Amino acid sequence: MRASSSNPAQILALALTVALGLAVSACGDDGGGPSTDTAVDVSDGDAADVVDTADAADTADTADGDTVEPPDTADTSDVTDTSDTADTTDTADAADTVTTVTCTWDRPAGFDDHTVLSLESADCARKFGAGTSDPIEVKFVSTAFEDTASLPEVRFMESAFYSLHDEWYFFRLLNGAPIPGDWSVAPVTGYTLPTIASIYAAFPDPTPLPLGLARAGSRITAWFFYQNADVVGSSSLSRYFGIGTLLYYPPNPDRRVPGEIWAFDLEYGDQADPNTVARFFQMLEARLPADVASALKWLPRSPYQESIGNAIQAGTSPYKDRVMSFDDLVTAGEVVGYNPGITAGRVKVVRAADFSAASLASDQIVVLERVPDDIPPVAGIVSAVPQTALAHVNLLAKARGTPNAYVAGIFQWSQLHDWEYLSRRVILKVTADDAVWKPISVDQYNAWRALVTVPDRTITQVDDLASAPYVVDVTDGGLPERRALVPLIGGKCAGILAFQEVPGMTTPDTPVALSIRGYAEHFASLEPTVRAVLLQTDFKTDSRVRYLVLEGEEAFRAANTDAQTLSWLSGFLAAHAGDVLGQVIAQGGVAAMVRDKPIDPTYLATIRAALEQRFSALSPSQALRFRSSATAEDVVGFNGAGLYVSNTGFLYPEVQPKPKDRDRTIEKAIQETWSSYWGFPAFEERKIAGIDHLAGRMAVLVHPRFDDDKEDANGVITYYLSRWTDPPLRRLVVNVQDGSLSVTNPGGTLIEPEIDEVIEAPGGGFTVHRLQGSTIVPAGQWVLSVAELEQLAGQVGALADKWLDDENGAKTAAVRNKALVLDLEIKRMATGWPILASGEQRPGGLVYKQVRVLDQAPAVGDREDPWISAFNATEALPGDLRTVATGITARGCSSALFDLRVYGVATDPAQADLYPFSTTPFVYRAYIGFHRAESGWGWPTDFPYWLTHPSFTSASLAADGSVSLAFSSGLSTFLDVDSVTVRADGSYELRRGDRVLTGSDMACEDRAVYESPASYLEGLLAAP
Repeated sequence: MRASSSNPAQILALALTVALGLAVSACGDDGGGPSTDTAVDVSDGDAADVVDTADAADTADTADGDTVEPPDTADTSDVTDTSDTADTTDTADAADTVTTVTCTWDRPAGFDDHTVLSLESADCARKFGAGTSDPIEVKFVSTAFEDTASLPEVRFMESAFYSLHDEWYFFRLLNGAPIPGDWSVAPVTGYTLPTIASIYAAFPDPTPLPLGLARAGSRITAWFFYQNADVVGSSSLSRYFGIGTLLYYPPNPDRRVPGEIWAFDLEYGDQADPNTVARFFQMLEARLPADVASALKWLPRSPYQESIGNAIQAGTSPYKDRVMSFDDLVTAGEVVGYNPGITAGRVKVVRAADFSAASLASDQIVVLERVPDDIPPVAGIVSAVPQTALAHVNLLAKARGTPNAYVAGIFQWSQLHDWEYLSRRVILKVTADDAVWKPISVDQYNAWRALVTVPDRTITQVDDLASAPYVVDVTDGGLPERRALVPLIGGKCAGILAFQEVPGMTTPDTPVALSIRGYAEHFASLEPTVRAVLLQTDFKTDSRVRYLVLEGEEAFRAANTDAQTLSWLSGFLAAHAGDVLGQVIAQGGVAAMVRDKPIDPTYLATIRAALEQRFSALSPSQALRFRSSATAEDVVGFNGAGLYVSNTGFLYPEVQPKPKDRDRTIEKAIQETWSSYWGFPAFEERKIAGIDHLAGRMAVLVHPRFDDDKEDANGVITYYLSRWTDPPLRRLVVNVQDGSLSVTNPGGTLIEPEIDEVIEAPGGGFTVHRLQGSTIVPAGQWVLSVAELEQLAGQVGALADKWLDDENGAKTAAVRNKALVLDLEIKRMATGWPILASGEQRPGGLVYKQVRVLDQAPAVGDREDPWISAFNATEALPGDLRTVATGITARGCSSALFDLRVYGVATDPAQADLYPFSTTPFVYRAYIGFHRAESGWGWPTDFPYWLTHPSFTSASLAADGSVSLAFSSGLSTFLDVDSVTVRADGSYELRRGDRVLTGSDMACEDRAVYESPASYLEGLLAAP
């Protein structure tokens, strides 16, 4: 069954960029009053605009790959075409619609909070929200909402600067600007935090937050703000804030309401009554141009709001004709694929009034009458009403890889309800403008599920941990020691040893590892309680319980503001007050229990002594960075990047001039780093990856902090090595930014990094391609010189070769890997880093911060041979090809003279640069057996023989049914055959030197050994 649309999905890359927290400054004015422009201005990108360099300790090392980043600061390369800077910022598209529009922005006086007080024309309103998606969205916030003396003041929020309403609230207060009106919470002084990202940098988890702010996972949230906006079911507080979103839908002749639509919506949890809705109308009408104000509609989102809308329409309100429904936005036959993909599962049809996150399961394709703000992991999402690219549900779908689409009229499909009633398994394939469904059998569904089974990921344990050292020197050794030490010090610490293999690869000054022994001993008394928690059915089956038990009640309340969840919370706490779950919650959650437990004094004294000796050359003012290095990171197919936090500590905090630095002890830094192992996001990722939580432990890498004022540049390198290609691929790509402005988290602006590519030629020498310049350095200038790029390519290339050889050391030739992708982080530090006690100024230069392999979990395990079930058909399959295989085919050919079977693996076309086998399979194995001797030929007839690819000089398995193999000299001598060719017509040819033997009675057939999950479903879809 197919639902299709002639309208392509209009999801701009920039819309996703905005959703992920990059921002554009609509005006550079710091003062109030009007300002005029004719195009959206990009921030000048000065590092001072995005980093509080006056207080290096506040924002140092914000680019740590191991630090949990806020959800709105992902790498833009995930969602934009970085090879085309115009595509990346989408300024060309925006310019097409706004170049003739001149707007005077009515900015508030005083502090520039990236809002305007009114929108002077419809064109300016569209311009102000340009680039957000279709519809155009502009969030707004008002203060003193219930003050009857006058209409509330509305502030329209820059769509490219803010992602969520409460960001405006804490952005003002943290920059010393009061909330307008009679608001009781006073601003904080002493900070200059010009972007939302800089706020996260100044208060990295788990730094205490001011203003009553709380953490919801990795997000900072203002719980009190939402309480006073009446969107969390609070009846005890008045509504001081009015918050919502202005929406513009362009004309669409196929839509139920074909003309252009101006509307506003409220938060999903807002409990507005008819009078409140009328007040929203009145305050918006006063600040919008007359044509927009007169056309403005209210778009209810939740079942509660729809009931209020019905009441307004049935009454005498002047706005009775200005309430619309999501059904009005439906275009007959329209399909928009917000996140393409293919999946399978049971259909679950959810009416708006019946939506409950707790009722949904991961094997369900959920069909929604209305779009909620949040949804647990499910197999697929289809909404009966349009979404937006910025919808939280869509962002979750993208993060989880869940197919997500809007299909007009889907609730009228009787077949859908039949599938639900019968619990039929179905396939759903979502493309940009299409959704295809097909029912499948339970056996077919189970076969697909078997293909997507989470691979076993076992964490190697230390045999005698009680005798292991507490401290390990990570500058003494190389790659063999790296492999041996990963179970004791984790992948991040052990990776520092790899840099010792290549001369000139400078690491952070005298790095040292704190082994997992300290964590294990600290956690030992807590482990029985945590083990009991892990066994609780509620904990295992309900993500709400896991969040609550791991992070604690305060964090849970901050993350879950809807009345339904809070009602569930009250009931859950009452029901579990006396059991192990309730006891852990009462202590603040598992992470808090680890953090708040005092470290053993003897251990702490040992660590202090080791660090004082290790860093004796440093000035007391030089901070140390304590970086997470969990043994549950960097296991095969699971690198755990970004799941754990790093912390700053001082050996001598008591002498630090800043009050907050005097609290940054090494004990606290270690405790906070250890506790991050039990954060909810990290736990969920390990759960999905099938990792035993109690088998993993936390080590800590310690080195001098990269201070902002000493940071000349920072970058991320991806190095691609493939020996599968001829000649071998050696390619380095570096994203680098000037100064301390994070290359992966550019501080809430559309600042772009420099992107360079370096290709190493087969005979030596490098070719540098300048793909993109940094937008914060003058045009024509570059952050890294050609000499520096060639230095990086040479050093990292040498390391990649050594790393691959080390990985293959104990493997047989048939299963060795030939491709490798390394991920590295670098800094370029200025003279004088780190700060030395002697006053000496060390020269600056490039510093390698960390390295890890970007590998994937094997997609292919052992597979039964399709002819001889006792044999493993993938025994000789190289390890790296197991991770990218999309299918394995065995071709069996038989004749009166001999039998031949050839096994070929096809690989992911998305990785064709590393594995060039997407269209022509790689032949990794063959079977040959001769039935009889032949005069003049000396092949063996006693047994058939299994042959592996190292003994082939060439091999092919063609789509037309032909096969060819050419053997190495040693195998040719043994078989007395140089090559075998089987043609599609059944003829064959054997060659040895000048001798040729032909025949025509060969019959061949193909049998499948393996299909990828997606390929399997695609095959079922294509079948009649």
